[in-house]
Amino acid sequence: MSFKPGEQVACINDCFDAVVEKLYVALPKEGSIYTIREVFPGRIEFAGGNPADAVDAVLLKELQNPKDPRHIYGRELGFAAWRFRRLQELTDVQRERYGIGQEAEEEEGAEVFVGSYDKE
Repeated sequence: MSFKPGEQVACINDCFDAVVEKLYVALPKEGSIYTIREVFPGRIEFAGGNPADAVDAVLLKELQNPKDPRHIYGRELGFAAWRFRRLQELTDVQRERYGIGQEAEEEEGAEVFVGSYDKE
């Protein structure tokens, strides 16, 4: 799954290990919408040490985290791309669960009263 900077995505998995919670300042929340800031190759050791299992990592515009202490150039800590889905790729169940797209439906279905309550 390869995202592009500027794409809107929803977090579908916010279950993190305790070590991750200690390293990061800001973690994504399941059901929240974010904007992709950058995509880069993820750390191999988080993929079990096998380079063939390496996954894309993403940075999000809405979240800022400290630099990765193990990255030679001090890249910011990112998140595995599999934790996110493009909004248009969400299932109907996910859309309903996260409340995505319901705002537009509510606006369309809202009745507007035009007139007066006075019986003159």
